[in-house]
Amino acid sequence: MRRFLIFFTVFVFLLPLNSCCKNEDKTAETAPQTEAAPLDSEKEELLSDRLGNTFIREYMFERNYADFTYDLSYLLQSDENEKLLVTAEELEAWLNDVYNAKSDYDKTFLPVLYQAIHELGVNKQDFAEVNALRKETEHPLALEDHIIDLLFTDINEDHQAVYSINRIFCHPLAYCDGWSNYSCEYVLTRSDPYKEFGYYDMDRYIRRLRRECEALGIDPIAIYGVKTLTIDEMVDIVRDEEGNICEINIESEYFIDKLSLLGDYEAFPENAYRLNITGFDTEVYFALEQFSSPTALTAYGKTVELFVGASLYGNCGFNIFEYNGAVIFTWDYYGVGYNYVIGEDFTACIEPSANDGLVLMLNDEGKLIYERVNICMASIQQTGGLSSAIDYDTFYSSKGMAEITDGKIVLNDPFEYYTISDKYDLDEEFETSYKEYYPSIEAVFEKNKELYKFD
Repeated sequence: MRRFLIFFTVFVFLLPLNSCCKNEDKTAETAPQTEAAPLDSEKEELLSDRLGNTFIREYMFERNYADFTYDLSYLLQSDENEKLLVTAEELEAWLNDVYNAKSDYDKTFLPVLYQAIHELGVNKQDFAEVNALRKETEHPLALEDHIIDLLFTDINEDHQAVYSINRIFCHPLAYCDGWSNYSCEYVLTRSDPYKEFGYYDMDRYIRRLRRECEALGIDPIAIYGVKTLTIDEMVDIVRDEEGNICEINIESEYFIDKLSLLGDYEAFPENAYRLNITGFDTEVYFALEQFSSPTALTAYGKTVELFVGASLYGNCGFNIFEYNGAVIFTWDYYGVGYNYVIGEDFTACIEPSANDGLVLMLNDEGKLIYERVNICMASIQQTGGLSSAIDYDTFYSSKGMAEITDGKIVLNDPFEYYTISDKYDLDEEFETSYKEYYPSIEAVFEKNKELYKFD
């Protein structure tokens, strides 16, 4: 009975944590409150998180993460046969002295359960043993093995794991930008959520929210008084007297975002039109023959013809930015890119070679760099390294500093360089996918040499 009382006390103590939201501030406190319609059991079953769990209605708009991640009773004994992971006193001390001393951002950057596990030094093997016992008894606190793996991932060793943790543990009504999760309430109480989170992503998020909450008979957009925008309000579209689009104006900082919106709404016109990019030191515009197909780029009064097949939408990458008095437009497919540079007194272009291609970009410090990749990068990423390797040292990718000097693009020696075997286990690929068809891995290399005309 004593263990049950400790569990109950701590569980009640934890309830205030449930209302924590990303970067909580006074805006959320003053947001209009509208009582939601009651749920019936049929509707309640329709609403579940990515792990298949029905979420708790009381906290549906306030949470960044799946409900179970706020329940620290996973770390306490629920049965005397379970190994002790932490005591109730240790858990309470962590909450009071460590967790509550954190900033709002740090409190919500990762799930509370994840933070407690790592900061209290809970042993993964011990936790797995407790979890296995709970599975045997069909205890409600039992977790799937892949969830435990994520909870015990050390982001100091695998920093990219933050993306997986936030995506998998994201609350079904929260907004995830990949690196961080934001509660529904936090997003919808921003002064301009479209501008803060991006027009394309916010438009899709709002539509998803309405779709998810329709079964509840609740419209969170109306509850928080958010003004939704039409495509003509999100993008500055100029129409002629007949209503046809003749010009589109897009700010340079929203170049990719708003082009994605136009594609999502199928709003690209069938006729030729002009796409103006504002926010640069010079007038910049694309001429498009129709839809999302640019034919030419003009900057500093000079026009550069673009390669046939360029597209500002779809399964490709593109960007436009200023650097050192020049406008740079890049278009790529799996990193194999076309790069157009227009300065006041010059134009330059880098296109793919027979063996590789590159993309120019700005790093976090605003310096110009290039990323060069194998010309077969699409095949490599889609079907594996052995689809294109001609030996263990076949080039995969590199990065280096770039500069514009005397009207020319200068590419310095790479500061990063990888072979395909650095990124893929070619011997394992051979054993699992090629061994049945080729006598040796060297035979696959020879096939690739012939296929890609390498000497």
